[in-house]
Amino acid sequence: MTKNTSFTTSFGREIPFVEGYLEAHSRNEWEDDDWSDDDSDSFVNSPMSYSSFRKDMVEHAVAQDFLRSLGVKMEWENGLEIGGREAVVARLLRGEGKVKNIETIDLKPYYKRLPTSLFKKRMREIRYPKKFGIPVPRRLAGKFNPKFYDWAESQAQEFGVKPHNNWGWDMKMVEEPELGEYTIGDINTYDFTKKYDYVSSMGCLDYFNPDNLFKKISSILNPGGVFVFLFEYWWFPVTTTDVVGHFPYVTQRLTREDFIRYTNENFDAEEAQWLLNRRDYYHQGTQLVPKDYAEIADRNDLHVLGEHRCIALPDYVRRTSLPPHILDQYDNSKLSDVMEDIKQFRDDVSLMDLKTNFFMMAFEKRSPRKPDLHEKIKEVPKFR
Repeated sequence: MTKNTSFTTSFGREIPFVEGYLEAHSRNEWEDDDWSDDDSDSFVNSPMSYSSFRKDMVEHAVAQDFLRSLGVKMEWENGLEIGGREAVVARLLRGEGKVKNIETIDLKPYYKRLPTSLFKKRMREIRYPKKFGIPVPRRLAGKFNPKFYDWAESQAQEFGVKPHNNWGWDMKMVEEPELGEYTIGDINTYDFTKKYDYVSSMGCLDYFNPDNLFKKISSILNPGGVFVFLFEYWWFPVTTTDVVGHFPYVTQRLTREDFIRYTNENFDAEEAQWLLNRRDYYHQGTQLVPKDYAEIADRNDLHVLGEHRCIALPDYVRRTSLPPHILDQYDNSKLSDVMEDIKQFRDDVSLMDLKTNFFMMAFEKRSPRKPDLHEKIKEVPKFR
């Protein structure tokens, strides 16, 4: 327990500690870095839970709604899901008939956690919840009790979605939800032998260096192919790093050098090193904002189709029970102070960044640029 009550940054900004803030957040047991091989193997061979399956379905539904809003025609010949884990998204894309040939790549054989029989069982559990041990069509049950419509509400709220009665029900299996090809490997080094019309990254962009990943994706996309990502945004108060300090936004409002000094002054050596490792591992040292992703995409011949910020609903409590709209109600945690700390070393972060929980972006692989716009001008109608 530290005796300090504040931390002064290298810019002379004094940040007060908020009593109880650190203790209000418990560490996720899955976020420890000392998994043994036995622990990892045990996880890979354990069945995927209903809750995890539902979360992946929600991510898929959110991303598909986003693409639909951009006018993307979701009919592809070859698709690839990066970091696809149990391949829930891949199976949904195949089952919905949106991708004819689907593939997944990840570092471990997570597909073992979700064989086709379990995938179908989990789908039935969502569509037909049991009442007194008897499966009841959810939409029928919803006519008598509206809560049954909200199959996704508990997890959709972290994406800023309040499901309506028909939300997600358009995910209909018109084809066999086959696993497709599953590659165990690292996308950065894997030698792909074909190109794709659709590539997605659901919830794992923060494990990659964006420059390297976008370059790789551009190399395997056909012209006109679509790339979409959804991930936990760096600038939210508690992210995939699972790093929490004595005040909100500890990783966001401190430079790396100040973060090291803060942890060394307030934690034992082992904990301080763990916190630094977590901070540096996720996002690979790149704390980006939307324009950065757009610029990286442009350098790799990827045209931005659109972006979407997911602002968590007020009841969101997954990573923190103290989301931005709560923090901003108190003098010692107001967002204007957080912004002022960040502005000491960055001028491209906005208040909306601090409120963004998940972030989505979609791109289209463009053909090589042509030398002269005049050639196109001759083809298009004239406007006065």
